[in-house]
Amino acid sequence: MRAIRIEQPGGPEVLRLEEIEMPRPMPGRVLIKVAVAGVNFADLGLRQGISFGALAPLGRMVTFGNAGGRPLPLGELKMPMAVQGLSLIGFGGPWLRPGRAVAAWEAMVGDVAAGRLRTVVGHSFPLADAADAHRALAGRETIGKVVLVV
Repeated sequence: MRAIRIEQPGGPEVLRLEEIEMPRPMPGRVLIKVAVAGVNFADLGLRQGISFGALAPLGRMVTFGNAGGRPLPLGELKMPMAVQGLSLIGFGGPWLRPGRAVAAWEAMVGDVAAGRLRTVVGHSFPLADAADAHRALAGRETIGKVVLVV
């Protein structure tokens, strides 16, 4: 499968399109094929390597979308986080009980079907142009959702 990888902090030029091995879901989990992925300002901070550095002492970072059950690849960030007293909280699904998730999903789908809820996609980029998406977002050239089409 194709993925954007970041080996080191930097500008949009550090985004690398690579072919990687298809992940295998853990027991009791499913693998969902992603056709479109959003790009937001948190992605810019992570790419630039400033997200943890922007936290105050004893600060907290919350990550979204890590519902797969696998730990985040923090690597060398663990020591600076411990020294600075920072904490990292994953937020992406386990907090939502299955019954509540189904009800929330059904309500959202109903709102979309009734026209009460819609996503405004302002810019769409091919996955290979992820660096251009980052540049447009950083340059405040976008309105609405910025998406990468896989």
